[in-house]
Amino acid sequence: MDFGVLGPLEVRWRGTPIEIRRGLPRTILTYLILHRGETVTSGSLAEILWADEQPLNPANALQTQISYLRKRLAVDPSRHSIVTRAGGYALEVGNDAIDAHRFEQAVNAVSQVHRAGPSAAQAGLATLDEALALWRGPALADVAGEDFAVGETTRLEEMRLVGLEVRGDLFLLLGRHRELAADLAVLVSENPFRERFHHQLMVALYRSGRQAEALRVFANARRTLVDELGIEPGAELRDLERRILDQDPTLDHSVEAPRVGEQHAVLEVPLVDAGISGRAARRGATLPAAVSPLVGRAVEMERVGGLLKRSRMVTLTGPAGAGKTRLAIETARCQSADDNIWFVDLGDVTEPDQVLATVATALNVPIAPNDDAAMLARSVSELRGLLVLDTCEHVVGAVAGLVGPLLREAADMRVLATSRRALNVTGEIAWPVPPLALAPARTVSVEELPQYGSVELFLERASGVRPDFELTEGNAADIAAVCMALDGLPLAIELAAARVDVLSPGAIRDRLLHRFDLLVDGARDVPPRQQTLRGAIEWSIDMLDDEQRLFFAHLGVFSGSFDLGAASCVADVDETVALDLLTSLVRQSMVTVVEHDRYRLLDTLAAYALEMLGQLDADATRTRHADCYLRLAERAEEGVQGSEQRVWLRRLRDDLANHRVALEWAVSTGDGLAAARHAGALGWPWVLDGMLADADRELERVLAFPDLPPSQRSKLLWSLALLASSLGQMSRAEALAQESVACGRQAGDAVQTACGLNALAVVQWAVGDLDASEATRDEAITMFERTDARWGLAVCRVLQTRTAIDRNSPQVAELAEQGLEAARATTDRHLISIALEQVARLRLRSGFPGEAVNSATEALAEAESIGYVEGILGALHLLGVSLLANGDLESARQQHMRALALASQIGHTGAVCEALDGIAIVSLHEDRRDAAGELLRLVDAERALRRLPRRAEETLTLRSLGVNGGDVIADDRTDGQCRSFHDLVGDLLAGRQSSVAT
Repeated sequence: MDFGVLGPLEVRWRGTPIEIRRGLPRTILTYLILHRGETVTSGSLAEILWADEQPLNPANALQTQISYLRKRLAVDPSRHSIVTRAGGYALEVGNDAIDAHRFEQAVNAVSQVHRAGPSAAQAGLATLDEALALWRGPALADVAGEDFAVGETTRLEEMRLVGLEVRGDLFLLLGRHRELAADLAVLVSENPFRERFHHQLMVALYRSGRQAEALRVFANARRTLVDELGIEPGAELRDLERRILDQDPTLDHSVEAPRVGEQHAVLEVPLVDAGISGRAARRGATLPAAVSPLVGRAVEMERVGGLLKRSRMVTLTGPAGAGKTRLAIETARCQSADDNIWFVDLGDVTEPDQVLATVATALNVPIAPNDDAAMLARSVSELRGLLVLDTCEHVVGAVAGLVGPLLREAADMRVLATSRRALNVTGEIAWPVPPLALAPARTVSVEELPQYGSVELFLERASGVRPDFELTEGNAADIAAVCMALDGLPLAIELAAARVDVLSPGAIRDRLLHRFDLLVDGARDVPPRQQTLRGAIEWSIDMLDDEQRLFFAHLGVFSGSFDLGAASCVADVDETVALDLLTSLVRQSMVTVVEHDRYRLLDTLAAYALEMLGQLDADATRTRHADCYLRLAERAEEGVQGSEQRVWLRRLRDDLANHRVALEWAVSTGDGLAAARHAGALGWPWVLDGMLADADRELERVLAFPDLPPSQRSKLLWSLALLASSLGQMSRAEALAQESVACGRQAGDAVQTACGLNALAVVQWAVGDLDASEATRDEAITMFERTDARWGLAVCRVLQTRTAIDRNSPQVAELAEQGLEAARATTDRHLISIALEQVARLRLRSGFPGEAVNSATEALAEAESIGYVEGILGALHLLGVSLLANGDLESARQQHMRALALASQIGHTGAVCEALDGIAIVSLHEDRRDAAGELLRLVDAERALRRLPRRAEETLTLRSLGVNGGDVIADDRTDGQCRSFHDLVGDLLAGRQSSVAT
């Protein structure tokens, strides 16, 4: 196992990273690393962690952190890295496991060997570069400023600077002064009081034929030392100035007798097997140092590294704030040690003609005013390395014009660019940078959340503004929701996390509706466009032309994804024009492509587009959007009843959010007829999808409009009646169905009247009034036959069979055959599923449980193929009953438990009661009468409350088992000891009622 402290704490086991949670665990492990092999007392650790704010039980609190660390480091079962000793703990690892030790060993080895020739100097330089590559940022970054770390941080930084000095001497010894000059200019700027760097820079410039610049370096150094410290430069630096003025020939490079810098031989120092990542300080490297760890991008770094092996030109694309720059920098840092690396930030370049000069400067190539890209390419044709071009989108043409010749001339040069759009040069791989991993919508434990990159980044940045910030049960859901709302965009998440010193995660979440006013506290040492979320997006918007801006603003009205046709309709442009505009926005990372030929705006971009739309034709655009989706809903209403059922259901589900927005617009503008048409068209698909509560609410809201046409009102009412029946609200369902029939008759609309009668028959069947149900459905069948409404007629035929089975009708076999034939003729899988259920019931009654299992399984497959939730529930119940009759008790229980979970999820009371009946009957067969009795007692009470009689089959089965309901089994508990119906369901689903559920 290897430990890295030359930067953020890093732990690796055989090259594989081991994540250590930020905060207390990293502080403890860092302290143990610094005192490896020593016993660190518990009191010392507690003092470091909590100082004057000790927890109630410091020993237990410390043990919790140690246990966490041991679990994270427990990759080698044969030993523990952290051991308990008398009075404390110790980290038992060898010195070579620590990157700081290996670095120090390498620097000392290279520095202490004298009088070596060029070959030894070259080997020494390679060793030193490997050592400097271990630095991934400031030493001990996780404990910066802690008292225990200050001394060691200072010592390690001094050793790093010594290593850089030795490296400069070796470059001069090898005659590589031109390469060295650029690096030294940066080091002099960062370390103005370190005379050795000034000395080396003067020599490098002098040997490069830049005598005047070398003397200017001395003048600047002297001014700094006199002004800041009140001292003159040392004798060595003053003597070098004199020798440069005299053009002393001994200053020239000589392999035989070098005069500048010490000569060093090389000792073998083990660095390659360290396993710690990071490749800083390459020859020619100009990468910005990392001031914070890169979070959640290990997979992406590996992917981009692989792309660079496949292609010499890779462009990282993505929207504002996606983290393209940081990913490019850290990927470059991990490239081969033999490569040069040049980093060029083009963000401040304002004109395309400045690109050539900016890149030439980074490559240390002098150019004349009339030089072009071809000249620069020829000048670097022998160079080997990686050129990183950052922020290219605003000068993409000029960058492409430079990169093309460069790749053709310099065979060993590779280019890694970042841009919100591809460069479109030959051989380019444009790779969209994905958002950070988001926690799923389902509940995730506090322990699991930090595994998601977006949450990890939030925690990392939050601890920067509030060191005591921790992930807790209380804030976990809010943090995950904030990351989700911000699309996993690193910049937006960092800006949100920067607010935790003032706002709780919950308060941040609540204020994201006004995200552009909230997310404004970016770091001051980054470009203005990265300091606020608005600035980042406006940088992209400024690169769009007027037509693209208008189209983008119109897209803001969509909720979720959309297709090309909808975009064309909403933007009020021809579909060909819409395709061109959509293509341009996709290629500029303003629109994201999703599956099924659909597109979406990230939530943050959508919020900005809506702001823009507010200054344009917002009302007209929303009206076009509502009209578009109303027409789509009415087409889908017919489509879901036939052979294209799955296509239309998928399309409706894809556009569910847009239908909600469109319906909301119609309601908010008072367009009752449009709202009624839209809700009426969605009524049946809502039933199919099991969206009972949502659909119930929307239909009630639309029905509140006065003066709706009777025919339209009838349609809404029968849809709502079916929903209310599923929700177990039988009295309400019956009244709604009766009103639907009355409205249909008033309008003279036979189809809507027949649909209302069918809904009424369903309610009458559900409450056990089979005679009334049969008569009502017969009337509906007559009306459907008169209007040649084949789908409605097929629905009634199938449900007629269901009632006939319950009534033990002598014609039931014939009716079942007719019902299945009518269902198959419609190709409506929901109807086929219900018809197959009736076939299974008949086979079960006829004493053929094996055949019943087959038919129920087929019914379940049909319902699942279209996501018909009520059909799935019915088929699961019947399958459970059939399996029980076939002697497979365990499988029967599993099907009933599946039905219970699904029914509870959508609030289908009738199906919940059926599932509980099924579980109780299985328990009775296993002679667990007490458990079954509790179930039946609570189910009976719920059925009575809801007017939901038990099916005849279950009633007969219970009687055959000697049970006439839950009350026949003795229960002497008081009311206070009894659980409620809903508590029981919750316990079963959570596995707490093991005596029944398993």
